[in-house]
Amino acid sequence: MAKKRNEEEIAATIRELPLEPPANAVEVLQVRGMLKKERLVYSCGHINDSVTHKKRKMVKVFCTACGGEDYLEYVSLGSGCSKGGSLYTYGFIDPVDHSVKKDGSTCLCPCCGVGLEALHTSHVSDSCEIDRAFCVSVHNVRNHLCLLSWTIGKYVNKKREVFYRRDLWEGDLIIDRSLVRVTGYQRFMSSVSFYGNWVPRSQGIDGIGECTRSEILNFSKKDIESTDSPYCALYEYIRSAAGMNRYPGVYLQLWCKYPHVENLIRSGFGKLVNSILEDALEPTGSYYSRKIFRVSSTYKYIRWKSKKPLDMLGFDKSEVWILKTYNLDLLSLYAWIRDEYGIRLDKEILDAVESCFGVWSVRSLFKDECRFYDFDIPIVRTLHYLIKQIQILPKAQGDRIGPGLLRDYWNYVYREYGTMQRSELYPKNLVRAHDAFLRKTKERAEAELIEKFNVRFQDLSRFSYESPSLGLMIRPCETQEEMIFEGKSLSHCVGGYRHVHANGGTSIFFIRRVSEKEVPFYTLEYKDGRIIQDHGYKNCLQTEEILAFEREWLSHIKKIKEQKGKSNGKTITSYEQLGAGA
Repeated sequence: MAKKRNEEEIAATIRELPLEPPANAVEVLQVRGMLKKERLVYSCGHINDSVTHKKRKMVKVFCTACGGEDYLEYVSLGSGCSKGGSLYTYGFIDPVDHSVKKDGSTCLCPCCGVGLEALHTSHVSDSCEIDRAFCVSVHNVRNHLCLLSWTIGKYVNKKREVFYRRDLWEGDLIIDRSLVRVTGYQRFMSSVSFYGNWVPRSQGIDGIGECTRSEILNFSKKDIESTDSPYCALYEYIRSAAGMNRYPGVYLQLWCKYPHVENLIRSGFGKLVNSILEDALEPTGSYYSRKIFRVSSTYKYIRWKSKKPLDMLGFDKSEVWILKTYNLDLLSLYAWIRDEYGIRLDKEILDAVESCFGVWSVRSLFKDECRFYDFDIPIVRTLHYLIKQIQILPKAQGDRIGPGLLRDYWNYVYREYGTMQRSELYPKNLVRAHDAFLRKTKERAEAELIEKFNVRFQDLSRFSYESPSLGLMIRPCETQEEMIFEGKSLSHCVGGYRHVHANGGTSIFFIRRVSEKEVPFYTLEYKDGRIIQDHGYKNCLQTEEILAFEREWLSHIKKIKEQKGKSNGKTITSYEQLGAGA
């Protein structure tokens, strides 16, 4: 029986919901900078020329800002029907800067001087939308708190009249401490159809999600207190999240499940609660990129079994200033280090993490490497060291300081010496010490690469070949500089194959004309017994001449492989085996 009464009350409340936003909604939104766009609608017209006494083709313009009309000089923009359609074959001369304007151009109204955008009359079939705004209003319906949202469109019609259309969007109702969702529209892919009345929505999509403070129409604390949800603290929540987008519908959903969230709002933690709501919104993966609120996502920030604000957040009185100063990510880092290592970060460190280091880099440094190469890394000392480095080093070097740079330096030291002394943990100049090891690493890598190129050249040189009949030759790449020069000369990407060639992952050969042995001609990649690719200037494909040369060269490789097989007491006949290992 109680359930039936509840359903009857929900249905009665939905029937009595207002079908229009507050009467002053348009004026309020305009004061807040919305619904301000204007258009200069233009069409082809004629006037009587006082000199020739004939009709003269002009462009008739209408300003949606002042309602003024005028005629401007007609300009033909091309062939076709000049009466409109999709061609927009004519424009007009702007009397201010004397430039030609057409559909979409920015111009000034010749009557009032307001800056607006030109709109060809073909866009105005029955009416054309000029601007659109979204707003949220609070209502008391049958003593229930109702949060409703609307879309207000600004239009101009064929009669050159400007009017507004107010459409129902989505709403959240609080009935018997339960959230009831309603909607006034239905989506069909990219189009929207409006019902004209409110209907209940059973889907788990959050109705009123993210909105700015300027989109929330004014309401008073008494408007909330006059409903049967007087302690929801919605008014205080909206006022507290200064400088942030609000989530009023999401907040009411949370309040229905955990009413003592109002304790956090009334204790001055409204901005923090707003950040938690934002973090708990998850994408649905739908076509419309909607988000859904999961109450369970708030559990990592709020202990709902407690009712005292500080106990709910897991902080004590001495940490209240931290809760009211820093963002959610930094609070999470602070709480994690405090709970995991028993360390409370001071204000200097928190400010440095927020402005210089970043939460992620600090967390990644200590989460994985608080024991770094058998050293217990002191968190506070390490962060103070990084702050000191920023203070004492020139700005160009100080801007590079961070946990990532320090971790890279430690890795370089360990790779260089195989161990690390405690005295090497914090060099006097981190940037200089890091760069010194980086140079050594690069020099060592460069020397190793040069040696690998030499080994590969010696190994592949047996496959060099010259065809007297075709006047072509082929040889392996000798140095990485040669490979880079080849790529630049032929405008292709062979320069990026340096490491894979040096490590034996593939083999790069150069095809040259015998008469011009140093001039790049074609670049060939050989792997697993076959030619993978062979390109000339700007990746052009092989000519018949090059294809014939490739066949000769593959026959040459086959003979070399057969001779090698026979010398080892084997006869190799498989073509794939012959090429393998080249």
